[in-house]
Amino acid sequence: MSLAAVPLFLLDPLGQDHHAEGARLRAEGPVVAVEMPGGVAAWLVTRQEIGRQVLADARFAKDPALWGAWRRGEVAADWPLAPLVTMQNMTTATGADHRRLRTPLARAFTARRVRDLEPRVTALTDELLDGMAQLPARAAGEPVDLRACFAHPLPIRVICELFGVPADRAPRVRALCAALFGTAASPEEAAATHAALREALAELIEERRARPGGDLTTALVAARNATASETGTGTGAETGTTTDETTTETGATAQPGPSASELSASELVDTLMLMLVAGHETTVSLLLNAVRALLTHPAQLELLRRGRHSWAAAVEETLRWDPPVANLPFRYARCDVDLAGRAVREGEPVLLGYTSFGRDAEQHGPDADEFDLTRGDTRQHVTFGHGIHHCLGAPLARLEATTALPALFARFPDLSLGQAAPAPLPSLLFNSVRSLPVVLEGARRDP
Repeated sequence: MSLAAVPLFLLDPLGQDHHAEGARLRAEGPVVAVEMPGGVAAWLVTRQEIGRQVLADARFAKDPALWGAWRRGEVAADWPLAPLVTMQNMTTATGADHRRLRTPLARAFTARRVRDLEPRVTALTDELLDGMAQLPARAAGEPVDLRACFAHPLPIRVICELFGVPADRAPRVRALCAALFGTAASPEEAAATHAALREALAELIEERRARPGGDLTTALVAARNATASETGTGTGAETGTTTDETTTETGATAQPGPSASELSASELVDTLMLMLVAGHETTVSLLLNAVRALLTHPAQLELLRRGRHSWAAAVEETLRWDPPVANLPFRYARCDVDLAGRAVREGEPVLLGYTSFGRDAEQHGPDADEFDLTRGDTRQHVTFGHGIHHCLGAPLARLEATTALPALFARFPDLSLGQAAPAPLPSLLFNSVRSLPVVLEGARRDP
């Protein structure tokens, strides 16, 4: 039965409890028909193995041109999430277009370049911790917002420096990026945010075109003039990512389009938007979710303090147990597909439930609901994607988290939660909190 003929599970647009919702949906089956804000219907995958199959299956693609309801005008043009699913960047491209869009960024965003960032990430971490140590609330034993003073400033400063966003403009870019994912926004607010962010990034691109620097925006601008033969060079060995060098996702030989040799102006803006937004907001959530997990599981934190397990293991377990992304839209069926017993029709959208994946007992065992650093291979998750759309920024996120977390707990060994249940971030897509009140030292507050 198609989406039009089955009952729809109404998703909470504010994401008040992604894990409880994920558990209810898993109980309904591995693939569930859901309704998103604006009355948009989709299939939601709740089981990790099925999600991995979708991510690697050539019968599904992210190209919004495949979305039947969108083509037929059944989805309002001002749907708040429309800008996110219709952007022209490597996440929505396939085959030769995907290679053309991903290769210049992968070539610039190399593993070596990420390693070279480690001293700067360490310096920024120390600078923020120094600032926190001077807060009057510290001596008074009063809560401070860890999101505002540490978890948010670190990744936004790193990604803005990496892409050459001027320091005086970083706060505005940061605010626009955060507002972009607010699923509670009105259509008018969502459109205004999207337009303002595109304008800000277009201005940055023009500046870097006039005054090149050593940043990644300059590298992307330069890539617009790359030749078609250059874009065909694989970079997977250096970046640890997968490239599709000779075939499209359907297996046919890639045929370059009329613009196969360069990124269009629109694609350049959308690619920059993707990297700036995904490059900081997910890391903010990762840091906050890791701190919450460790402070509510003191025995696990003690294992880290005694050196019994690595901080890398803590990061991976957080990515599984409480991932930054709750639900990721969309993959579209290229043809009719039997997906775990569900008849997904050509053109129907598939949503990936990452918070559900992480606590899938079929994948992670009967204790999947438990935060446990001692479990087996903690990287058995797909939080950073899978296949050709695996996240290019994963090494940077891991570097920031494995640098920031041990430094935070070393500087403030008596760190404790200042609030039992922080308000969730109102988002269908992100899994995080609006703020995270913590007591740095002194009088502890019972969460």
